[in-house]
Amino acid sequence: MTRERIKSILERSQKEHRAIAAYDTAGYSYMDWAAHAAAQYDAPLFLMYYPNFREFLSFEEFVGFKRILDKKYSIPLITHLDHSKDLNEIKEAIAAGFDSVMIDLSDRPYEENVTITKKVVELAHAADVIVEAELGHVGVGSNVKDYQDRSQYTDPGQAKEFTEETGVELLAVAIGNSHGVYAKTPDLDIPLLRKLAETVKTPLVLHGTSLIPEDQVAEAVENGICKVNLATEMYMEAMTAMESAVSEKRHMRSGPGFLDKEIRPAMEKYFMDKICLLGRYNNFGEMRRS
Repeated sequence: MTRERIKSILERSQKEHRAIAAYDTAGYSYMDWAAHAAAQYDAPLFLMYYPNFREFLSFEEFVGFKRILDKKYSIPLITHLDHSKDLNEIKEAIAAGFDSVMIDLSDRPYEENVTITKKVVELAHAADVIVEAELGHVGVGSNVKDYQDRSQYTDPGQAKEFTEETGVELLAVAIGNSHGVYAKTPDLDIPLLRKLAETVKTPLVLHGTSLIPEDQVAEAVENGICKVNLATEMYMEAMTAMESAVSEKRHMRSGPGFLDKEIRPAMEKYFMDKICLLGRYNNFGEMRRS
């Protein structure tokens, strides 16, 4: 998919106060379930690849699966390399055919983040690929300080400077969110998000969305979040569905494909419910009105 088309999709989402769901899909089944759900609403979808997936799934296989799904569903499916810190890894993903890449140097000094992100933008744009970066510290949910320490939140003025200097198409922000399971229910800083959305023209991304209360997620989308990353919650849903299938002995036909078949309805419902929330759709695929 071309960079300009993805930008137009993001700009429309930004204008309409919708968010695009983005899932770390570790294999064809998860990719297919998510795409099938998105297709029910004619919604775009980010299919994300986390770097440690390389232990069992190559870049080329992932892109190949997405191309199969392109023929199956008539919606925009965007392949995205999530949370990479390695320039060579990003180059390999671009060469394999990814549509979007993330360079995450939020744990580095600001100037280093700017310098390396600019290099990634240069090589990505040359290949018609979009770039996401992160500013502020989005830590881990098990460490309460990571998402309650306001000194680690994204600064609007610095975010404006960063996006204008680097030219990224997406910016992940820290507004009280963290990755993984939260030790304590988070409280997103919506006034800060509103200020970021007013100050920064670049579409904003919410990481660590798993297990954040849905009313907070909906408010974040209404106030400027255009892409929402999910992983932990999705795999928790899958494990629950698998445990149910195993306990009821619905997996008795041998082979993992039969287990996938058993959990597919539960997973598609999960994906549809989340895509409906983020895209502000009603049950007929139309946009909900505030």
